[in-house]
Amino acid sequence: MARERVQVQGLGDVAPGIQPTIQRAGQYGIQVQRAGRNKLMDLADALGQVNPALQAYGQVQKFQYEKGLERGEMEAATADLEQSIEGLDATGEKLVEQGLLPRSQLVGYQRAFRRRIGQRQARTTYMNALNSRMEEVTQNLDSDADIIENILAEERQKITEQLGGSQFAMQGFADYSESIENSFYNNAVKRRDKATQEYNESLVIEDANDIFPNQILEASVEDDYTDFENSLKTWMEARAKEDRIPRSRMVELIWNGMAKTAVSDLLFQKQPDKAEKILNAITNVDLTGEGGKLGNINRPNAYIRKETLTFKSQIQQVKEAIKKDVEFDSDDIMTVFNAALQPVADGPSGMESVDNASLLAVQAFLRDVGFEGDIEKEANELLKSGSPTRLLSYTRLYFNNDAKREAYGLALPRMDRAIVQRQDRKRASLSRVELEDLGDALREGVGRGLETKDILDSYDPSGPITDPAAKALAARIDLEEEENTGFERDESYKNYFDSFERGLEEQIKEVYKGKPSDFYKGIMEEYSPTFKDEFNRLIKEEQIKLKAEPNRLDLIKKEFETIKSGVLNNWRDNIEFKENYERGLLEKTRKLKPGESLLGSIDQITEETAEDTIEKIITPVLEELERGFLEGLVDFRPYTEEEIKAEKELDIIREVDLEELGLNRLSDRKKVWSKAEIVFDVASRTDNAALENPLILMRRKWGYPNPSKYIIEKDRVYDLDFRETPFYSDISTLNNELDALEVEIQKWTSTPKAERNLDDYPVFSKWNEAFGVFSVEDIKAVADAQYQVLKKQSNN
Repeated sequence: MARERVQVQGLGDVAPGIQPTIQRAGQYGIQVQRAGRNKLMDLADALGQVNPALQAYGQVQKFQYEKGLERGEMEAATADLEQSIEGLDATGEKLVEQGLLPRSQLVGYQRAFRRRIGQRQARTTYMNALNSRMEEVTQNLDSDADIIENILAEERQKITEQLGGSQFAMQGFADYSESIENSFYNNAVKRRDKATQEYNESLVIEDANDIFPNQILEASVEDDYTDFENSLKTWMEARAKEDRIPRSRMVELIWNGMAKTAVSDLLFQKQPDKAEKILNAITNVDLTGEGGKLGNINRPNAYIRKETLTFKSQIQQVKEAIKKDVEFDSDDIMTVFNAALQPVADGPSGMESVDNASLLAVQAFLRDVGFEGDIEKEANELLKSGSPTRLLSYTRLYFNNDAKREAYGLALPRMDRAIVQRQDRKRASLSRVELEDLGDALREGVGRGLETKDILDSYDPSGPITDPAAKALAARIDLEEEENTGFERDESYKNYFDSFERGLEEQIKEVYKGKPSDFYKGIMEEYSPTFKDEFNRLIKEEQIKLKAEPNRLDLIKKEFETIKSGVLNNWRDNIEFKENYERGLLEKTRKLKPGESLLGSIDQITEETAEDTIEKIITPVLEELERGFLEGLVDFRPYTEEEIKAEKELDIIREVDLEELGLNRLSDRKKVWSKAEIVFDVASRTDNAALENPLILMRRKWGYPNPSKYIIEKDRVYDLDFRETPFYSDISTLNNELDALEVEIQKWTSTPKAERNLDDYPVFSKWNEAFGVFSVEDIKAVADAQYQVLKKQSNN
């Protein structure tokens, strides 16, 4: 149902600017009327009149800014750069204060001025600083540091500090810095790469000159030159690969940096043969493996074929020059050799100035032959040797010298003759000192039965002594010998000497009984020559002493027995000393395993039962001794059950382990010593073997006050072990004997073997007989062991 349209009335007061209107076809509309003026509209009209004025002001400011830019850029272009940088923060302020620049232009002026200064700083200071450090990029080529980047960073930092962090100045600097840095970087990289290449190439040359010249100098046979060629080829290939150097460049480096120099040096040293062989070896190197030998190369920087021809021509010229000078060089060799021969043959003169000149002459000779080493030391050794033959041996080094090889061959016979003449002259005229030395040699040789003529003929290796004074000296010595050896030249002497030799053999057989004949022969051959020499010396001395006596032959025969007896006594002492060592306690203990004793060990007897057991065994012995019933100990009746039991107990005692028995005080030991002496006395007088067991036990555990007691009882107590049995009463007594031993050992070692009489060494002899010591090392071993044993005793 349609709604009825309602007409609204009375809106005029509500919205005076809106009026209803009737339109065609009964439609309504709204007509908007212009509003009335108010204050806001008045304000807007006023502002509309101000804007043109503001726009005019802005245009003026822009004009002033641009004028400032223009002026700042112009003045910055000609301003002093260093002063401008120092006053960069206050740019233009002074001009404004002086009225020379409107303040309205200051901002533009400062911006343009600072930017322009930054640009100038980049194009001048920065670029110059980088270029001035260009040489640094070619230094420290083996360093891993990025030298180029370091330079850029350092110089950029300097500019930043100079410009004071000004934004516009840094903008101006950045306008050009990148292109400047790129240019510097590219140039620096090229220069460093080139320098690095040159450095690596220089190392190649340096290494080649370190390695191959020695091989060149030492080459002497064809194999050496072949080895050199192969070594050079292998090395060049390896270095070319390692250093990334083209083979063509490697050829240039080796030829120009090493090969040419080596050949030239050899030619300068007049070594044409070696130079030729080295040149051939170098030019034969084939780096391609396809026949591309170095000798075929002929291009810029490597005119090897051309220069090889030049070298070969020079080699021929040097060879011809050497051939022309061979006689002159031979004379030169003889001059140097003769100058050295005289001081070597004559020896030191004793005058400093003369000996210094002699040393210089020998040094000059060694340098001339080409000796390599400590020339001064070798020259001194030559002078001390006094051997012309040794001097001559050095001349063989001339053969390694192309320049002097032929001259050496020409000079060699002359050198031989010079030595012979020099030696003949020397043997024909001996000095006073040489005659004295010869006299000593003659007397010593004659004393050993040699003829003086034989001595004169063999004394000097270069030939017989022909000096008349030496021959006269030999004749006098022959006469003296004849006067001094009347007994030895007598037909009876052989029988006397044979009796002495038989005495030596008999003494050996007495000491070493039951040995095969080869054993005795070995002892005689090893030890008797010293004692025979001593015997002969004493006989000669006695002959000289009695040579003025009319009945000297009878007197010397009487003295013979005394001399023979003395030497044989010393001989026996020496043999017994050796035998004591071989069969002594020390050698036996050295053959034991760790923990073993010279006497066996079982554990049936303890510390608590040991003393009672000993008393049970000794008491019956003492009772028998007191009652005088010794016969009961030595008869041959069957053993009773009690005696068999006692025998078993004795066996147990003999095998007792001393470690389980423990150690006693000195007072206890003294009591046992007195009992042990009684047992030994009875055992010795009755020869009762059963008494040995308690004696062994007592001595093994409580020992002796001194080794002398052990020596007396040795056959009854067998081998007591000095590592467990005390052989001294206390450490003080041991030390006193060691002090005496030290004195005796010093005398022993300084006395000839054949003159050693054991009566003069009582303590050493005692230790040898008791322990078998034979040296200082042996004495120390026994002394250390006894010290430990006695130390344990003193702690109880």
